Amino acid sequence: MGKFSDRDPEYLRNVQYGNAQRLQTRGSIHDRFSTNAVGWHRWLFDLILERTSEATVDVVDLGAGTGALWRQNSARIPRRWKLRITDFSKGMMETATAALGASGVDAQCSIVDVQTVPFADASFDLVLANHMLYHVPDRSRALSRPTTRSRACSGTSTKKWRVITTSGFTRMPGPSSHSERDESSRSRRDGTSLLSRPMPQSDREIENLIYAYAEHIDAGDLVAVAELFRHGRIEAAPGIMIEGTEEVRRLYDSSTRLYENGTPRTRHVTTNVAIEVDDEAGTASARAYFTVFQQTDELPLQPIIAGHYHDSFHQVDGRWCFNTRQMFVDLTGDLSHHLLFELR
Repeated sequence: MGKFSDRDPEYLRNVQYGNAQRLQTRGSIHDRFSTNAVGWHRWLFDLILERTSEATVDVVDLGAGTGALWRQNSARIPRRWKLRITDFSKGMMETATAALGASGVDAQCSIVDVQTVPFADASFDLVLANHMLYHVPDRSRALSRPTTRSRACSGTSTKKWRVITTSGFTRMPGPSSHSERDESSRSRRDGTSLLSRPMPQSDREIENLIYAYAEHIDAGDLVAVAELFRHGRIEAAPGIMIEGTEEVRRLYDSSTRLYENGTPRTRHVTTNVAIEVDDEAGTASARAYFTVFQQTDELPLQPIIAGHYHDSFHQVDGRWCFNTRQMFVDLTGDLSHHLLFELR
């Protein structure tokens, strides 16, 4: 066997995915070059919610990596769900446990090989295997395991379910309604896909950029924060521009205090978003409020700073990107546990 095999479990477990760095780098490349206006994790979660019901309670994500799907949709997870996050890499599960905890996601995290899952038969209403089956040495073994199938497939429930694979949603054995079969037939006849969705308008894409900044900084993903400004800049002070990914990364590396879980232990809450778009010119502007909350071992949960953003945007290769972000500080509290410098 050569130096690398996408199905060599020891290489994958100890080298390729021994920790989160390479997966995060791959994700950053996808974020940079993807042409979809909606991020993958949000798009995928939209489909999950659409294809689940009030009966869905127990959910398992096999091969979840860093748990980015759940972290980026933390506010959208139904409260009734009992979530289990797994991966066969210890390093991935350490990162996922810390990141999900910091995001307020209530989930059990455990190291699991999908070929030998330890859960009881028919344990889950929904099973997910997102972008990982191509790494499994024996896929038929993994998919034939009773614990990788839902209660509906095991005959203990009449509920329908879906498993997410690398190719999207795949219907597993179970009941199906005539209306669903008719809809599927119609989609094949007219050439459309059941998964197709109209592209969102410019204001939604811009809104997602604004929220992405908060998600990335709270996750401690300073690489992703910097990537948002690959074609833009931050006005750190009147007339002082920090431009491009390298400069922005240096700014945040030198100013943001990260804790043992790799995050700043903060929540950036963004509200009052107002967006104005000139589609013909390919430009836009936005205003928003921000309030940052923080809690550490020494600092009780509290707001530490509040202010507002003035943002401008432009299109690069048909995608909206930050042009300039101005940050205005209106109110301050105890910032000593968040910043590596004294804000004046």
